[in-house]
Amino acid sequence: MPTGMLSIRQALDLMLPHFPVLGSESVPLTQAYGRVLAQDVKVTIELPPFDHSAMDGYALRAADVRAGQAMSVSAEIRAGGSPQPLAAESSARIFTGAPLPPGADAVIMQENAERQGDRVTFSTLPSPGAHVRKRGSDHALGSTLVAAGVELGPAELGLLASQGLTQLSVHRQPRVAILPTGDELRALDAPRRPFSIVDSNTYTLAAALQQAGCVPVPLSIATDDPGVIAARVEQGLAADALLTVGGVSVGEYDFVSESLQAAGVAIQFHKVAIKPGKPLLFGKRGETPVLGLPGNPASALVVFEIFVRPGLLRMRGLRSVHPQPIEVVLSSGYAHKPGRTEFVRARVHYQAGVWTAAAHSNQSSGSVGSLSGKSALVIVPRERGDVQAGEILQAILTGLPMRPDPAFAD
Repeated sequence: MPTGMLSIRQALDLMLPHFPVLGSESVPLTQAYGRVLAQDVKVTIELPPFDHSAMDGYALRAADVRAGQAMSVSAEIRAGGSPQPLAAESSARIFTGAPLPPGADAVIMQENAERQGDRVTFSTLPSPGAHVRKRGSDHALGSTLVAAGVELGPAELGLLASQGLTQLSVHRQPRVAILPTGDELRALDAPRRPFSIVDSNTYTLAAALQQAGCVPVPLSIATDDPGVIAARVEQGLAADALLTVGGVSVGEYDFVSESLQAAGVAIQFHKVAIKPGKPLLFGKRGETPVLGLPGNPASALVVFEIFVRPGLLRMRGLRSVHPQPIEVVLSSGYAHKPGRTEFVRARVHYQAGVWTAAAHSNQSSGSVGSLSGKSALVIVPRERGDVQAGEILQAILTGLPMRPDPAFAD
């Protein structure tokens, strides 16, 4: 096990290979939103599946059109119809999505046509292929429609439905056990007792796990007793990953590290040069990764965002697992002591293409409220001293801000 505090990059490089990509399972397409595709899906039905009109108008052979010369209208074709071959030197009234009749190679939209009875005159000369969506022009037969490792959203599910697929092979969702520890904790529905606090971390982390596409498995609170912790750890190791919360510092009643080791967990590191969240512990038993999170709520959530989420996304089969920072302009200065990378909780605002960030007044490790709403983690590098108002730093959004008005012009 490395000695001393690791950098963020060192810790991530050490731990991520120990998060195994989970196997696959078959699920109905209707239940696959947000899941990660486990194998490439090839095109078996070309898209579009036939040549069709992109406009309401007239289908014809481009070479037959003469400026100012009327053409006969020999047919009408609606979407879903079965067109007959186009009569020589004639046009067919056609509607958006309708199949192009054999012999036609272009469509003139109705705005450029003047019809009188069964004759029509056009104000424009078409080129072959005009307003025609060719068979296979979007997705050709045999090409990859959706690649493995892609998280399935509305567009992907629509593409897969176009192939007539009712079942999809997706990676399993990680089942992640949450083990809260500490004599001071009480369950949400337990009677109040003096000097106790509600175990809110379980609910914070369960929501974060669901947001990350995982299945939370909350365990009962473990008191500060090595035997109790060891028993709960054994329960938690039956899941795909285990998060312990609290008890990872070096106090006289912090028993998590020794309980994990007694259960056969090989500790890989303990302490990372970040603020908040320095006491982070990482280990594994067999294929099961184990993370010991600090008990302070804000610290636990910061550590989850930076270290836990990427590992779990990897287990889900995703290829891109790290948050994408944005640039923010600081609206006020912030005092920082060099030595640890600090994730400053801030309120963010977006206007005229610029993100601004104002550090939350309460940076306490226990203040999970400093991460609520339109918030971000502003990254102050470990070598930096104080930062000044107007400086540009990177930040990770934790709650996507919404605008009161559209972001696009009319």
